[in-house]
Amino acid sequence: MFNSKHIKIALSAVAFAGALAAGSANASAAEGGTAHCTVSDIGSDNYEGPMRTTIHCLNDPGHYTAGNVNCRAVSEEQQKMWVSMATAALLSGKKLTIYWDDSCGSRAIHTIYMFNQ
Repeated sequence: MFNSKHIKIALSAVAFAGALAAGSANASAAEGGTAHCTVSDIGSDNYEGPMRTTIHCLNDPGHYTAGNVNCRAVSEEQQKMWVSMATAALLSGKKLTIYWDDSCGSRAIHTIYMFNQ
């Protein structure tokens, strides 16, 4: 039979494990990563200021952005090139490799490649 001391220890262990998992998830998200993306849709707007581009990938609940207000500046010419690449990938069925970081609270794009895959 468990007494209250055992239950408190078990709950503390579960809370500690949850905190570790949340901390490691946030740490890896802050670093960013690489996505091999099959493009599902592309958006571009200037609703909240300068031009902003958004790319969504199949089987990925998040999205990747360029030109977000709180992120590093990306020129409109660069964004136009990325939109063209994403459109070509969408229409051809090829994948994009997107390098991104989460330093501004968003999956901010810093490089896109499209290879003959």
